Amino acid sequence: MGGMGRLSKGIPPTNCLTNGIRRQPYSRLKNTSLYKLTMKSDPDILLKKHKNLVHSEMLKVNSHVQRAAGDWVINIIMIEGYDVPFKYKRKKKYKKIEGARVNLTYYPDTEIVAGIEFEIMTVVRIKIA
Repeated sequence: MGGMGRLSKGIPPTNCLTNGIRRQPYSRLKNTSLYKLTMKSDPDILLKKHKNLVHSEMLKVNSHVQRAAGDWVINIIMIEGYDVPFKYKRKKKYKKIEGARVNLTYYPDTEIVAGIEFEIMTVVRIKIA
C-alpha cells in the first residue's frame, strides 16, 4: 500500500486518465467553456441576461402531452391557474409530469395555426420542484 499514495486513501490523482480522457482538477476547469457546459443553469443568470424571461416556482401541472415532430418531441403542459399552454422541445420522450410541481423559466410568444394567432409560453428551463 505504501507505493500507491493517494489511491490507497481513495483519493484519485489530480491528473489521471479515465476512459482515455485526461481529467483536470476542478480549480483548473472553473474558467473554461467545459465548466460552463457542465454547470447547472441558474434562473437568476438567465433573468439578468434576457429581460423578457419570467421565472415561476412550485407551479402544478394539470396536463402534459407529448408528440413527435421530426427528430424532436414537442411537450405541451397546462399549468393550474393559467389559460395559456407552455411549450418546449426535447430530443427524447420524457416521463409524464402531470400532477407534479415544477419550476419554469419561460417567455411569452405567439404561434399562428391555420391563420389564427394563439398566445403560448415558450419554456427555456423546466425542473421538477
